[in-house]
Amino acid sequence: MNSKNLIILIISIIILALIGGGVVWYLKMQRQEVNPAVTEDVNQPEEIINQQSEIINTEDWLTYRNKEYGFELRYPINGKVGSYSPVERSDLISVYTAEELNFNLTVYNPNDEIVNRDLGTEKMKIRNMELDEYVDYIWNLNKEDDYPDKKVGEIQEIVFNNSKAYKIEIEGSYKNETGGHLLDKRYFLYFSKNDLKFIIELEDDALSETIISTFQFIN
Repeated sequence: MNSKNLIILIISIIILALIGGGVVWYLKMQRQEVNPAVTEDVNQPEEIINQQSEIINTEDWLTYRNKEYGFELRYPINGKVGSYSPVERSDLISVYTAEELNFNLTVYNPNDEIVNRDLGTEKMKIRNMELDEYVDYIWNLNKEDDYPDKKVGEIQEIVFNNSKAYKIEIEGSYKNETGGHLLDKRYFLYFSKNDLKFIIELEDDALSETIISTFQFIN
């Protein structure tokens, strides 16, 4: 092969390579147009992004509505709502899925004569404290508890359901004016509506956070 033919061959190879590269680039651009990048729809109502950045689809969730205390929330279709106490109580609402308790919600009504009678005078005085005083009482009670390896976080003032609320992280055991119980790490939310005081004991996981994020007052 003479030099002229060799030059023609090299040029032909270069031209073919350029054409091939152009075809690959064109096909790649076409694929990007057919399958554009997925972006998050912040207005999508059926998905709630919790603090742990996990998206949980709530499209088939059920709604629990409590007219007595004026609130509602949503929970998974395989979940249950009721009292987790051995004695059925209207002031204790629990949500649990797969036999695992996600959170307890206790509602205290100062006008409930039966609950007040069971509490007694001293405990009733504690329950009737202003919300911030009650939270301080609970925090100090748990902070002074000498249960081994117990951890009590600082009181955080937050906004929950458009109202002022307080949040405390507690691990090991929990004490209040009526007694106490052992627990893993939980978050406790305290807020009030009219004359009612709400106390939520919340599991430290994405599902529990998503359930409680659906809580809202209905009157």
